[in-house]
Order: sequence, then C-alpha cells, then structure tokens
Amino acid sequence: MRTAITLIFTSLALTDALVVASEAAAKPVAAPLLQLRGGLGGVDPSAVASAALTLSAINSAYISLAPEPACKAYGMASPTLMQEWIVENMGFLLVGLTLAGFKALAGDDAAQCTAYGLIPPLVGTVKGLLNGVAGKCGVPETGNYLNGGIMVASIVSLLGGFGDSALIMKGVAGWWLLNGVGMFLAADKVAGAYGLKEVDPKLNVLFKGFGGFLSNFGALVLGLASGLPPAKAIGLANVPSLLVQLDGNFVTKDSIEVLGLAAGPQYFWLLVGASVVAFTTL
Repeated sequence: MRTAITLIFTSLALTDALVVASEAAAKPVAAPLLQLRGGLGGVDPSAVASAALTLSAINSAYISLAPEPACKAYGMASPTLMQEWIVENMGFLLVGLTLAGFKALAGDDAAQCTAYGLIPPLVGTVKGLLNGVAGKCGVPETGNYLNGGIMVASIVSLLGGFGDSALIMKGVAGWWLLNGVGMFLAADKVAGAYGLKEVDPKLNVLFKGFGGFLSNFGALVLGLASGLPPAKAIGLANVPSLLVQLDGNFVTKDSIEVLGLAAGPQYFWLLVGASVVAFTTL
C-alpha cells in the first residue's frame, strides 16, 4: 500500500507539473517557440493524439460490446459476471473519452466535448439498470442511480447552457477523480461504499484498473476545463492508466500474478500510453 500511495502522489505531482508547464507554454512569448519546435522530436502532438484515439476507439468498441471475449483475449480464463460488468463499463468510459477527445481535436467547445463524452458511460449505466446486472452481482442499484443522475444533470446542463459550464466540468472531473483514485488506493472501501460486501484479490486488481479509466476521463475533462490544448489534455488523460499499468506489471505485479492478464497486451498499451504522454505533453 505504501508503494501504491507513493505512486499516486507521484502521479499527482507529475500532473500538476505538466499543467503548470502547459499554462506557461500557452503564454504569447513562448508560443512562437513552440510553433517552431512542434512536439517532442518535431512530431505533431495532434497527430499522435488522433492516432491514440483511433486505437482507443477500436479497443473500447471491443470491450464494451463483447466483454466476455475481451476478458479472455486479455488473459482472464473464466471471467465472472462481476468481472465482465466492470470490463464492460471500462469500455463505455473509454468510448466516452475517445468521443470527447476527437471532438476536442476537431475544435468543438469543451462543454460539448464533455457532455457528449458522458453519453456512452450513461448508456452503459442504463443498460446495467435495465438488465438488473447489479442485483445479479449482489450490489445495490443506489450507486448506478447516483452516477446516472450526475451524468444526466451534467449533460443537460452543458448542452443546454445552464449554469457555469467550467464549474460543472470541474465538478464532473473531481467526481471521477475522487472515485478513480479511491479505487486505486482502497478498492474495498470504495466498493463497500457502493454496497459491495466483499472484494476478492482479482476484483481488487480490476477495480484498480477501473479507477485508472475513471481518472483518465476526469483528467481529460479537467484539462479541457482548464483551457489546455486538446492534444495536451488527451496526453494527460493517459497518465493515470499508464501508472496503474506500471504498478500492475512492475511494482505489485498483480495484473499478471493475481488477475492472470497476458503480458503482451499489457506491454503494448504501456508503450502506447508512454508514447502518447511523451509526444503530447513534453
């Protein structure tokens, strides 16, 4: 746990440093230099972000539409209904992040990007409610209604122009980050708050991964709400899951040793995440 806490605080410090650096780079004096330099190694950050989003679109469609085959493809031999449900919701979150990212790169308003990005995870929540998945997994529906209500209110407010859009976006980001970081640090406590009585070691690892996806979404929305360039916000949105994967593969090693995930796909997404962060934020 001490290692996990150190990792999280390191990630938060890195994120703060990147945001400060991004704001400084946005000043008029520095802008011409950045335009001459381009991204890391002269690579266009927007092109890197777009390529990463394309990969995410394919992956998110797969794991949200076919969670059981996706679990097996990533190395989970006999996934339970609960495990499939978590993976499916990861997929819907990733669909939303991808949609918001593409809209941001296209120059759309940050509030609209956030609103449209919330629609896929809302669809996933509604699907779960209509099929009674939570009840089948022994979890009360309260959390789904709470999160569904937050997403509906946020979407309506942002698309309808009701209230302070920047404040609403930061509220959404804060809620996802609170849940995401909480799941990484204390999955059993957060799951317990949602009514899940017991978290076995495999579920604990999955919840850490889910926390990374929630934090990805939160980081993207926070970046857009803070006025960061879209490519840089997308880069920052890759930091949480990248750190979760580094922990799961090289620190606690629980992704492979406990959950049984195949190393190949893990290393592939580690490479993608590290490349996106490097070429869009540095």
